[in-house]
Amino acid sequence: MGLSLPMGQQITATFLEQDSTYSPFPVTGPITWTSSDTAIATVTAVGNGATATITPVAPGDVEITGAGDGVSASIPITVTGEPIAASIQLAPPVTPA
Repeated sequence: MGLSLPMGQQITATFLEQDSTYSPFPVTGPITWTSSDTAIATVTAVGNGATATITPVAPGDVEITGAGDGVSASIPITVTGEPIAASIQLAPPVTPA
């Protein structure tokens, strides 16, 4: 199962491993992140690389992969539709003097 990501919205991915009891924990080593199609979404490592930011570029289907310590994991993402507002600015109305 994949993830739907609207244009204009970034998400954060974290690469996790499992211990012997199948409990997830964050990886401390370097992770290599890749996008199957950077024209649809890019992925940029943050900090030590266990976390990455996924940024939509254009509508379509893409797979994001994290790899390190001889293991890898991927997730399919569908980038959808028109951009959403990433921020807005508000100002009070000007009252004439």
